[in-house]
Amino acid sequence: MTGSADAGGRVPDFFIVGHQKSGTSALYEMLRTHPQIYMPELKEPKFFGSDLPARTEPDPSRGLPATLEDYRALYGDAGSRVAGDATPTYINSRLAAREIAAQRPDAKIIAIFREPASFVRSLHL
Repeated sequence: MTGSADAGGRVPDFFIVGHQKSGTSALYEMLRTHPQIYMPELKEPKFFGSDLPARTEPDPSRGLPATLEDYRALYGDAGSRVAGDATPTYINSRLAAREIAAQRPDAKIIAIFREPASFVRSLHL
């Protein structure tokens, strides 16, 4: 499951999406320690999902990639490792899956959900 790479990086092999408080950050941190998986320092690049606020109201101070070239550069050090993007909010987008598929048709999506009552309790605390 390795992506097509060039000197400018590549689009990741998999994407982690999910609701808040569902464990996406924990999964991101665990995968970052695996020697065969590359996760960039920027946990939530928020590149796809042109209908989401991060894309419709960009804030350059957050350091989010503005172009496909910038986004691919996040994965320039991946080498032959499997690469991933952990942007949970893609799950809230009507367009993110389509935009990802346009760049990487074979991408895998890991969707994390949490039992609703447990989620509400965690959110409240």
